[in-house]
Amino acid sequence: MKNVYVVTHPEATHHVESLVGGWYDSDLTERGVAQAGAIAEALASRMAGHAVRPSTGVR
Repeated sequence: MKNVYVVTHPEATHHVESLVGGWYDSDLTERGVAQAGAIAEALASRMAGHAVRPSTGVR
């Protein structure tokens, strides 16, 4: 059985500035960086020893 993990984007500056995401090259806020770290830790514990195929590139 294969698992698919869907992760939403952590908080970015466009969220707190009420801008439309995708129209601006937004950075993560401090909260977003913390959220991304928590996501990474959670996935790392679940994905140990498994192949990972991200659907988007890392900036």
